[in-house]
Amino acid sequence: MHLSVSSILISILLASALIVIMQWMLSHRAAYKALRIDFLSIFAIIIGLRLFLPFEFINTHTISSHKVLPVIYAMGNQQVRTPTASITVLNIFKIIWLVGFVIGLMKLIYDFGQFHKVVINLEPVPNNYLAPSVAKLIPEQVKLLYLPIRVSPFTLGVMQPKIVLPKIQLTPTEQENIIKHELCHIRSYDVLKRYVIELLVCIYWWLPLIYLFRSQVNQIIEMNVDYQMVKKGSKTEYSKYVHSLMSVASLIATQPQNSQFNFPKFTINEQPTLEDRIFFLLEGYNVRHTSLFFKIVLVLLPLLITSVIIEPEHYDRKDMEGTYSVIPSSHKNYILKKGDKYYLIVKGKNAGRLPNYTGAKDPKLKQLPVRSK
Repeated sequence: MHLSVSSILISILLASALIVIMQWMLSHRAAYKALRIDFLSIFAIIIGLRLFLPFEFINTHTISSHKVLPVIYAMGNQQVRTPTASITVLNIFKIIWLVGFVIGLMKLIYDFGQFHKVVINLEPVPNNYLAPSVAKLIPEQVKLLYLPIRVSPFTLGVMQPKIVLPKIQLTPTEQENIIKHELCHIRSYDVLKRYVIELLVCIYWWLPLIYLFRSQVNQIIEMNVDYQMVKKGSKTEYSKYVHSLMSVASLIATQPQNSQFNFPKFTINEQPTLEDRIFFLLEGYNVRHTSLFFKIVLVLLPLLITSVIIEPEHYDRKDMEGTYSVIPSSHKNYILKKGDKYYLIVKGKNAGRLPNYTGAKDPKLKQLPVRSK
């Protein structure tokens, strides 16, 4: 694996395109009824992995850029002089990114701490709140807490999971469906998934589409739980489950608009997705798996999005004067050989491709060691 500016740029472009495609699928009910939740889940995983691992892989084919990337690389290596030192434009962007990342991470930790203070002060669910048949469904390691305001039930905690139930009067059937739904979140480690997505948001805080991706993942998580709840049930159980969702939606709709309770992004809050899920289920969602054709597309997709990388064509010697000083004795300066292509690595960074390296007459280039990785 090799990390470069080019690999990061192409990963962001490809992931952004896939996020837009997934938004189209989630916005058109006919699309995700055809593709199914298993397809959407794997599609989201592929996007997340590409963003977490923006590397060149062994199957990557390099395409040379003669105009755009050379200009971008040249701009990134321009020196900005200050009274005390000089710094490249690329390093300025790195500092800005690092500051944003640290602020985002600190905010996430702060939100966790503040929410933890609220949670530890919540009272356990009263003994008479749940029907006896529903209370038996709760595993010993799962705590039930009571929130005296009208919000959608939610789950939090990874090692010590908790289900928070609101101040809503529900029938035993509705209680059973809600508890089973929240337990499904716990078994699927959905809170942990939300932490992973929040870390991704901290990394790509400057990318607008990452916030859309976060909401997409939240919707897919809820759709997956709905799928788990109804896939083996009868039509009667299906109807009861939909009715339970509608009851919760109706009751929390009367929540005062000035409520000061805010959900951190790492909790499983179902309110934003509730309406879409109800409409989806009411349209008669038939539980089945994605067709073989779309599964083949999913298998090929990771190979396709890692198969191409665009690298800048090497600048000629005149253009490079004053930009780099190639010192053969430095271990960070060498020639990288990838297949039949050669790249100049200066100070550990890819400066571009050398199309005529074998016939080059520059003695400094010939003194540089050739490496395969």
